[in-house]
Amino acid sequence: MNGFPVRVRRPRSFRDSLRHDVKKYILAMQAVAEHGDTKELHKIAQAATDIFERSTNVSAVGNPVVDALLNYYLRIAEKNNIKVNLDVTIPEVLTISSLSLSIILGNTFDNAIEACCGLPAEQRSIHLQLRKQYRSLFYRLENPYSYTSRGIRIGEHHGYGLKNINRIVQENHGDFYTKKKDGVFTLQVRLNCEN
Repeated sequence: MNGFPVRVRRPRSFRDSLRHDVKKYILAMQAVAEHGDTKELHKIAQAATDIFERSTNVSAVGNPVVDALLNYYLRIAEKNNIKVNLDVTIPEVLTISSLSLSIILGNTFDNAIEACCGLPAEQRSIHLQLRKQYRSLFYRLENPYSYTSRGIRIGEHHGYGLKNINRIVQENHGDFYTKKKDGVFTLQVRLNCEN
């Protein structure tokens, strides 16, 4: 990744609240450390780590469009108890247009979140892999689905979202693949992405 990662700015009230809580944890750790209670110190440190990790579930891959989209969908996934696993390695600048990236990420995440919401909370997960390799951009998204999910349609009868993705793929001389197997929906896109 070239340059500095993009930082996602949260509302001031959120940052102030987080700073306030972290400061309290630090004060508590200092007080407990003075008394030599390492067991209690470990518990407070773990609680502080947990709250910090929950509040920083953000993408900072360096590409502003991808970061903005992923952060938006990470918040929606979190609200719906969906675990998201991101495996993203891309440069800050891509030759693919921002609109094309938005269409691909937006439509696939909308479908994946809708499919996951039809499942019990413990089964809800989305795995995204996005990589720039040589002259291609690879995008793969997997999520479980219920056979009663109405949002995922493959073949001639798919919805506008998948049609729009297919259009972007054609415009970028790539290929597009979908598969449903063993309760997992997989969408894979490869785009020509010469820099």
